[in-house]
Amino acid sequence: MEFVHSLLNGGKALGYTAYSNPPTVTLPRLKAITTGSTPSFLDAILNIAEDDQSSSLSKQDSWVKQLWKSGAKVNMFGDDTWTKLFPEYFNKVDGTSSFYVADFTEVDNNVTRHLNYELQNAKDWDCMILHYLGLDHIGHKGGPNSPNMPPKQKEMDEVVKTIYSKHLLNNPNTLMILLGDHGMNDAGNHGGSSAGETSAGLVFISEQFSFHSSRTVPQEDITNSYQFLDIIQQIDLVPTLSGLLGIPIPKNNIGKLIPEILNLYCEHERKSLLFQNAYQLKRILEEAFGKELNERKDDNSDFHLLSSLFAHSVEVEEEASIHAFINTAQDFLMSSYSDYNYFDIYFGFILFLLCSLVVLANFLCSFQSKSNVDKLIQPFIFTYSVTMHGSSLVEEEHQTWWGLIVLFSLFSYFLLIDIKVQHKYWNFFAIMAFLRLMRAWNYSGQKFNILSVVKTSSLLQGSSISIWSIGILAYCVVLNDINRSFNKQSAGFRTFITIVSCFEALSSVLAKLIGFHSAAGQLKVTPLLRFILNYVTAFYKLDEWKDCVTPLLQLSFKIYAVTTALTLLRSVLDRKSSHIFPGLLSLFNLFLLNQTKLENMGLLVSVILVQKLVCRLLGPSASPSYLFTYNLLLQNFSFFCMGNTNALSSIDLSNSFNGLRSYDVIPVGILTFISNWSLPIVASLGSLQLIKISASQSYPIESLIRLKLLFNMLFYSVAGSSLLMSCFNLRFHLFIWTVFSPKLLFFLSWFGLHNLLFDSLFGVAALLSI
Repeated sequence: MEFVHSLLNGGKALGYTAYSNPPTVTLPRLKAITTGSTPSFLDAILNIAEDDQSSSLSKQDSWVKQLWKSGAKVNMFGDDTWTKLFPEYFNKVDGTSSFYVADFTEVDNNVTRHLNYELQNAKDWDCMILHYLGLDHIGHKGGPNSPNMPPKQKEMDEVVKTIYSKHLLNNPNTLMILLGDHGMNDAGNHGGSSAGETSAGLVFISEQFSFHSSRTVPQEDITNSYQFLDIIQQIDLVPTLSGLLGIPIPKNNIGKLIPEILNLYCEHERKSLLFQNAYQLKRILEEAFGKELNERKDDNSDFHLLSSLFAHSVEVEEEASIHAFINTAQDFLMSSYSDYNYFDIYFGFILFLLCSLVVLANFLCSFQSKSNVDKLIQPFIFTYSVTMHGSSLVEEEHQTWWGLIVLFSLFSYFLLIDIKVQHKYWNFFAIMAFLRLMRAWNYSGQKFNILSVVKTSSLLQGSSISIWSIGILAYCVVLNDINRSFNKQSAGFRTFITIVSCFEALSSVLAKLIGFHSAAGQLKVTPLLRFILNYVTAFYKLDEWKDCVTPLLQLSFKIYAVTTALTLLRSVLDRKSSHIFPGLLSLFNLFLLNQTKLENMGLLVSVILVQKLVCRLLGPSASPSYLFTYNLLLQNFSFFCMGNTNALSSIDLSNSFNGLRSYDVIPVGILTFISNWSLPIVASLGSLQLIKISASQSYPIESLIRLKLLFNMLFYSVAGSSLLMSCFNLRFHLFIWTVFSPKLLFFLSWFGLHNLLFDSLFGVAALLSI
């Protein structure tokens, strides 16, 4: 952004790297930069609920509310999260949904189209908020290095230049603040605590400024250290802006005045503003300690230190002493001040613990077998539960599942399998080879998940031939599986389903092809593909190929719905539901493949092949407990192989809007879950037939279903109890927001959506139909 850099280096702007406390998503960050308070992690969930009203700040103090109370007119254009937070304070508003990340253009044009009129009629407003979304959307779809990023940055630079030249030059008393509510990681996502996500830019711009620094702000941060600007807390904007606007500092603010901005005032005004900030923080501290801060006799060292610093600042009235109190107060409040409802916490934990004890007792009564596998179940669950108490183990959970699945595979081979059978040697080695390949596909984790680490998916992204060869191979494997799964049906029905599924795959491939090459900034296709794309464009009466993505994905959804409905209808007419499950499963695998990122398609096929190899390796001899355990290991292992972690920033939104033209929380939520859990879903449903074949000789179907549900409930109950104890024990620790709270949200997704919906509900229905 050349113009912004010219202002920074020319002394007309003052820039900072503003630290954004996790969770680094829009709603909690907007709360922080308007109220000055630390956000609640619940806001990360409310962030996706477009119609939610519980997150409103109408009853909380903020600089927006203070401006409204003073009679100022505030206009807002852009992200409609602002209207959710402040539904009654804006004079003029035009909100845009922030969740349709496939839109890079209209979402920003909807803001810019108001600009000329508002600048020409500046007397009609006192404050104007412009919240652009294009950069964030490009990051979600293509990452920070997307070819769409530089043009969008230049567009934003032109917006700043327009406002500066048309308004600030003619109105020197106007202040312009340019900031990001959060950053992004190497994948373009955000929500976690990495340096890229928490290091947001903040620039004060005014024609009255005359800052001169010997340090030139570079155009690019080559080291990715975010150290070329002074670092402040993002919430420091709140008291600073309040002082500049002459309004009261919001009551819940724990930010502090930015020293460089204070230098614009005379000594008397600086002290007055500092004391406002100090007394406002003093009130919060008194609420935290439950006593007056000027009391001297107290055994609490923090209280004694803060009391002494405040008393000294009042006594000497020196700027340095006031700064010392403010800095210490902010550090204390940011590290320890939390408002917990202990009754709800105790009630919820005790209820969950009681349910877990009931499940454990039921499990111990049901599993009477003393086989080698049954003896390993409890240590396996206990080992995983213990990892909930280590922050590094939660951040690097993929290592736990990699170690467990390798050890369990080795145990299976040496203790359960008849190694005298020659072909089983090769089955075992093939399984281990596929697991190692999956392990290297996306080197997951939060500490070492950086660009310098060699990953299979990164190598594939560098070669369009390789990534598309594996993608086409994946479709061929799944389509062949569809054809084979209908082998008990008539030849005509089997051929019809296979051909129609090929059209479903083709529509999805064309959509992915357009999206892939559009993200790369070019679209080179063969004459045949050019003819097909031109035909599709003309058929839908569209102008460009890129406009065909949504109709093509909608077509793939419709074809999947038709093939599934016809398959179910055929089973009803033939009264042979047991023959139809493999077909339904293979059709669903194709649907999941369509919702999987292009670079991860090879992983989905790997999971399918591993399950087939395990089936050949074990035959009908394995016990249900063994199969339940191995399936659980494969589900969790495959989840992290996709590049997922226990950080909110690893949630991939690139397939969350497939086939959608606008944001709708229900379909977007479903697609987000399916695209991020596609491999565990494949592992869960794909194992059902193996479980039935292997266990039906010894267990009736009712007993089999009960054991499966009981095993899953035991695992999630024990692990959940351990996680809740860990969260409660570390509730005042910094890691509660960066590590354990995100892990708790992921656990809820695993337990509430994956386990109860797919692994249990759909699993039971499938087992009954096999």
